[in-house]
Amino acid sequence: VVQRIVSGESRAARLHVDNKLVTVVFSDIQDFTSITERLSKRNSRDLLFMLTRYFTIMSYIIEAYEGSVGEILGDGILSFWNTPTSVCRHQSKACLAALAMQQALKFLNAELD
Repeated sequence: VVQRIVSGESRAARLHVDNKLVTVVFSDIQDFTSITERLSKRNSRDLLFMLTRYFTIMSYIIEAYEGSVGEILGDGILSFWNTPTSVCRHQSKACLAALAMQQALKFLNAELD
């Protein structure tokens, strides 16, 4: 949205409603409460490091598949395809992003153990 506003697109800065098909993906960290308890006993910076790594990697993957991160909610990420910009084959790209996120999570879990 910021890029569209900066580029001078007139509709970008105004509130408007479009009727279009979008794809939404929500993901969060399984057993986040127990992970938080375990990491906070060791060092609270470990939790911050883990969350920063997780959100950075997952956001990168979402954007690599032409998605937009809408919100980070606690330990969850809400992402969209085909809004605010149009994305061809947005359903497929969202599914591919979800698979890539699962694959990256395997490496991230190994790194953080």
